[in-house]
Amino acid sequence: QFEHQVILFMAVELTNRVGFETYGYSRTEVLLHAFGFCMFFLEMGGVDWISYDNWMEPNSNICEWSGLSCVFLDKVDRLILANNNLQGTLSGILQYAGSLRN
Repeated sequence: QFEHQVILFMAVELTNRVGFETYGYSRTEVLLHAFGFCMFFLEMGGVDWISYDNWMEPNSNICEWSGLSCVFLDKVDRLILANNNLQGTLSGILQYAGSLRN
């Protein structure tokens, strides 16, 4: 189940994401960013998307997830998911993902 994959992904993130303080991001900020996108995937029916390559794969970089665009390291700045069969109601979960631009 993808709920379990979120837990696994976040556990791996907790152990692997060290040293981001040197880039101006706290460990908490990086983890909340990743958590926001994991929950977005679940809320928007990610398992039924046309493309969800690399989403929550252990040891994957969030910038490698299909439909996400990054500006720096693991900081997603844009969602490119049009025509990807998103379903559901978007809650406020993306507040944890940080700032996105149009």
